[in-house]
Amino acid sequence: MAGKIGSIVAIDPQTGGILAMVSGPTFDPNLLSGSYRAKNLGILFTDTVKPMLNRAIQSAYPPGSTFKPITGLIALDEGVIGPEFGFPCHGGMGFAAVSPVARTAIPVTLPICG
Repeated sequence: MAGKIGSIVAIDPQTGGILAMVSGPTFDPNLLSGSYRAKNLGILFTDTVKPMLNRAIQSAYPPGSTFKPITGLIALDEGVIGPEFGFPCHGGMGFAAVSPVARTAIPVTLPICG
């Protein structure tokens, strides 16, 4: 994951146990020791790529496209849908977030299709 932003979690499909987990970018923990630790902590917290964030356990990601074919196959197998079934995708899921400053709703679209 060198030079990458994101996370990977490998899960044993039979037991659900975590086989491997990685998050990037990372940071050198030695930066948090010694006389410069407070300065380095401030630098790490304000870094735009957020190296202090463990994306594997602290981030929320919507299910990826790998689940779509599996769900479709199950629905086909159960007779819930037929081969002609289609689902319109307009590029995202809309919801409203509340602005903490203006206390008004702000429309937000999350990309979920593709």
